[in-house]
Amino acid sequence: MMEKGLHILSKPLHQLVSEKNLIYIPLRSDSQTQNAEKNIRWHIFVNEKVEFNI
Repeated sequence: MMEKGLHILSKPLHQLVSEKNLIYIPLRSDSQTQNAEKNIRWHIFVNEKVEFNI
């Protein structure tokens, strides 16, 4: 249920990002991106474990 709420909150930002021709950037700029997972929705290299508290 919480994931659906997060999706609703992030939808306007995703629409803005998806309209741009963006390059992939690292989630954490001081870490390697060689083995990082590519997040195609947000155009980032996930090179750090993400934890969130809501």
